[in-house]
Amino acid sequence: MIRAANPLAESVLWRNHQSLRDAIVAEYHAYIPVVTACLRDAHSLIHVSFENWTSTSSKLGLNGICVHMMDAHGVVQDFVLGLPELPGQRGGINIAS
Repeated sequence: MIRAANPLAESVLWRNHQSLRDAIVAEYHAYIPVVTACLRDAHSLIHVSFENWTSTSSKLGLNGICVHMMDAHGVVQDFVLGLPELPGQRGGINIAS
């Protein structure tokens, strides 16, 4: 069906969940030098914040590690530096670990 709509589209579709994961990880690693340079050249203090998310079923907890700073043009920039999974339920002890 996709090939009938656009023959070129099939070549850029994800083949399986692993190919999508690999593309996301590669994109993450490609941006590390860019984010590092932005943080190095920050024209303000760099503020760190943590955002906690839980899936609707409460089976998966994530802790977003974020930074916020002002760039050379006076524009506030926000970056997510990491998104580690929280073991167990979201609570003070698990978040602290």
